[in-house]
Amino acid sequence: KAQLNNNGQGLSAIDGAQVSLADSTISGNTGDALALNNSTAQLSDVQISDNGGIGAKVSGSSQLTFTNGSISGNGDTGLALSGGFAQLSSVPINDNSGLGIDAQQRAGLMFSNAAISGNGDTGLALIGGSAQLSEVQITNNSGLGIDAQQQANLTFNKGSITKSDDTGLSLRGGSAELSDVQISDNKGLGIDAQDRANLTVSGGSISGNDATGLALIGGTAQLTNVPISDNKGLGVDAEVQANLTLSGGAVSGQSKSGLSLDNSIVRIDSTQIENNQGQGLQVTNGSTLTLTSVSLSGNNEGGLSLLNSSAQVSDSSIQQNGQSGITAKQGSSLILSGSTVSGQQTDGIQLLAAVAQISSSKIEGNKSNGLNLMGNSSVELSGSFVSKNGDIGLSLVSSAVHIIGGQVSNNGADGLQATDSTLTLSGAVVSGNSGDGLALGNSSAELDQGTQITANSGTGINAQDKSELFVSGTMISGQGEHGISLRDSFAYLQDNIISNNAAFGITANVDGLVTGSGNTVSDNGTDLSDNIPTSILKS
Repeated sequence: KAQLNNNGQGLSAIDGAQVSLADSTISGNTGDALALNNSTAQLSDVQISDNGGIGAKVSGSSQLTFTNGSISGNGDTGLALSGGFAQLSSVPINDNSGLGIDAQQRAGLMFSNAAISGNGDTGLALIGGSAQLSEVQITNNSGLGIDAQQQANLTFNKGSITKSDDTGLSLRGGSAELSDVQISDNKGLGIDAQDRANLTVSGGSISGNDATGLALIGGTAQLTNVPISDNKGLGVDAEVQANLTLSGGAVSGQSKSGLSLDNSIVRIDSTQIENNQGQGLQVTNGSTLTLTSVSLSGNNEGGLSLLNSSAQVSDSSIQQNGQSGITAKQGSSLILSGSTVSGQQTDGIQLLAAVAQISSSKIEGNKSNGLNLMGNSSVELSGSFVSKNGDIGLSLVSSAVHIIGGQVSNNGADGLQATDSTLTLSGAVVSGNSGDGLALGNSSAELDQGTQITANSGTGINAQDKSELFVSGTMISGQGEHGISLRDSFAYLQDNIISNNAAFGITANVDGLVTGSGNTVSDNGTDLSDNIPTSILKS
């Protein structure tokens, strides 16, 4: 036992000295409490408090082992490592005027079963060294929670970083591996990883921080089963060729968008992105996004937004977002497979100067259009269902669509409405829409290979304003009005069945032209208007 109190310096050991101290106090000294230089110390049940300088100072090749004590209330840093190695267990480092722990010059630190709290600066500064933390609470520090720089190496298992006056974890270069660590209620970012940092996080959470949950600027991060929630900025901000993998967990309840990507590569699987105040995912500036088994729902400004970027989405659900489910603009490309886009407050999918490939998917129950294509956009739609949308199934302006199989059915207006556009349908079904099956204005459409246009409330195909229509091997039946109506347009019809439509089977105004052969036109209200040549009929 010793009481090293009220001196200029508490205890100094240099040049190979060995110190063993138990059940003691080092308190009230005007300088540093414990200073080791190229020496070794073992401390147990030692209280280091209220000294004017550093609590414990370890330099050179020194080694400190410290169990069951405390370092608190000192006038400078709690524990300062400049080289050397320290292992502390059950030693809280609290309420020091400077840093909690300052580890520099390749120092090594093992710290467990204690708190680093209430210090006047950053909780742990790790500058070029390595640290292993286990069951540690880093809380209420006046600076950062952890500041890791210059190729520092941090491992943190079970604990928390909370209520820092700045960012929870700042990682500049180097690497950090976190497992079951809660990062919450910090006044800055949750995690700020930059300068080619390498971050791995599993379990735990990133929540309630006053800014963005995770900022990844030019680094690499892999998160597994980490909920990111209720942060006052973005959930995740990935920029400057960042590379992020997110698996499991949820990104929810942010004050801004769930994730924002700028010139980055991001892969997300088995994750819920929901109820964010901005967009679920905002993807810009050449970013690449891959979504697998992801739910995007309830986001106020839409599910997924692409600007000059690409996304591949599979086996996912995009539903009940406040604006469009997916918006792709300015050269963006979208591949959507095995997914559902439903219940949006506006369109299911919007394309503006963008391209999309959609397969084996459902676009249904959106309040406006199922798909809305503008500005030289194009989409290939195969084996998919566009149904029960509140307005048009597919709306095209100066765009193109190729539909292979699938259905466009039971939409609140036209099935397909095209202006200055091109349509190709092969083996598709267009049925039960509240308006026309196809409404064409100065557009061209080609229908073949068993396409069916049936039971639409308006006209099956309504072509106007110099549209061109090429139809072969298609059934057009059961419409509430005409089978085919031409106004100032052209149609070539070959081997079709046009029957049981309420008004004309085929009708055209004086500037409409119909040619072809081998068609069966029967059981309509009136089969042909007067200016339709009977030579188009099957002989």
